[in-house]
Amino acid sequence: IEDDNFAVLLNAHDGDLPFRLPHAGARTEWYTELDTARGAEASAITPAGGEYVVAARSMVVLSERVARSA
Repeated sequence: IEDDNFAVLLNAHDGDLPFRLPHAGARTEWYTELDTARGAEASAITPAGGEYVVAARSMVVLSERVARSA
């Protein structure tokens, strides 16, 4: 059985907070599935090991994907 990896980032603080994303392997990246602060414009891609800033009092759901070859 294979499954996708997800990261759920929660920020209950009154200010923005940076989160370092897990580095699960070579050529992985994290795709923003949901960002309650950004709404529909949240389709960002962040490299594994990169930083994602979560807005104050918001939640972010990311899914791990293998980066496309250039």
